[in-house]
Amino acid sequence: MINLSETDDIDAFYLCYKNAKATLHVIDQFFSYYPNGTIYLHSDNGCYYHNLKNKYKNIIYTYHNFNVNPFKMNYDRSLEWAKRLYNTTKLSDKKYLLLLEDDVWVRDRVKINSIHNMVGTNLGAFFNNHIFAYLRNYEKLKTMKQIYSGCGGCIFEKDIIKNQKFHNITKMINYYCSRYALWGDQLLTLIIYLNDGTIGRSEYYNTKILHNKKCKYFYDK
Repeated sequence: MINLSETDDIDAFYLCYKNAKATLHVIDQFFSYYPNGTIYLHSDNGCYYHNLKNKYKNIIYTYHNFNVNPFKMNYDRSLEWAKRLYNTTKLSDKKYLLLLEDDVWVRDRVKINSIHNMVGTNLGAFFNNHIFAYLRNYEKLKTMKQIYSGCGGCIFEKDIIKNQKFHNITKMINYYCSRYALWGDQLLTLIIYLNDGTIGRSEYYNTKILHNKKCKYFYDK
């Protein structure tokens, strides 16, 4: 369950690449409303942001030489993406994490009361029937739903990921990637499902937190 008041702080997981102006704007927007939150910023073999520590005290920055690019990921890239997320849940001292991307803008603090473990998603994407049937054959995913989400702007319970054994996440990724490629939003969804979690909507999505669907990626083009 998510019970987040407007006075509660949240942290953020942010995988960035080479779109510096968009990245800096997303960071500014987040800290405008959550100055006590922390952004766990992972440069995916992209721009260097070491200097941001001088401007923002609440950035935990890591540069990675290995490029994940969370679109159509194979096993190695999926595993690395999951490691970064999992390690972030171990470091964060907040109950909830926001998934930031280059087109996710925080416009206000949010209040959420939900029975779900991850909210704020469009809930418009589905695993195709073949993939869904394959996933339901996996022991820990037998009760999962066909819908997936986990896109930019979603908020999820940290502990539903933190409290899992990473070995179980690795096994699930190996099972999936032995046949299919993974997207980041699918992988986040599956990690939630893996611990019997659920996903749902929230009225804040695309109001107080905007997911601009790539229309703001023009900055460095």
